[in-house]
Amino acid sequence: MNSLNLSSAGSRDYLADDEANRFLIQSRGEIAAILRDMARSGTVLTASFQSGKTTHQRLLSLAHVDEWVVLDSGHDTQLVWHLIGASAIRFEGKHGTVPVEFTARDVRAITGAAGGFAVPIPEQIVRRQKRDGYRLVTPLHDRPRCLLGSTVGAIEARVVDISVGGVGLVLPAANAHWARVGRRVARSMITIPGEEGLMVQLEVCHRQSPADPDGLVHMGCRFVNLPPRVYARIQRYIHRMELRERRYMG
Repeated sequence: MNSLNLSSAGSRDYLADDEANRFLIQSRGEIAAILRDMARSGTVLTASFQSGKTTHQRLLSLAHVDEWVVLDSGHDTQLVWHLIGASAIRFEGKHGTVPVEFTARDVRAITGAAGGFAVPIPEQIVRRQKRDGYRLVTPLHDRPRCLLGSTVGAIEARVVDISVGGVGLVLPAANAHWARVGRRVARSMITIPGEEGLMVQLEVCHRQSPADPDGLVHMGCRFVNLPPRVYARIQRYIHRMELRERRYMG
């Protein structure tokens, strides 16, 4: 949809709780990609407003160069007009199987034949990906790297999978002494392509023995006391890779 006739019903308001901060997405590009993907799949959002009233609206598209989120008017037009007059609306839906939520103000009716309503694209959304044990197999190209140790003698390992709980690493058999189960590496640096390095503490939980035919040792590590900021960045990286895979698969 390239043009909208909007009439005003106030700027946006957002959810805030300690857990939500772990799943907060603030990148405009990522937010637009999520909402566009939800629109393509015909996602229905639950809109909550005015002391518990709810209605269900289908997410149709983004418009005006991703400035507005466009939703249909549904069947209950009277309730929708109450929604347009609401001071704040909480939207909830699913991106795939993952709960997504955001809040908005400045609701606008779309006049003319199209009908429906629109809200400004949110500056942040919460995508509650709670599968802490879910591991993303990293792409063959542009894989993250991990520098084990931060002093002289530190070695580099390839990150073959990653979650917010830990990483799977591959390193040459000559450096297999790093893969002793129970060993803690207090200062390691994970570098995600295109981003600054993430300082983490690792504990080796298991290792493959002996080395594989290519002379590589595989080991699994858990993060120890992962800072919330690093947790969130890893979560966002996993989400970006999931979006890229969904687009590739069509």
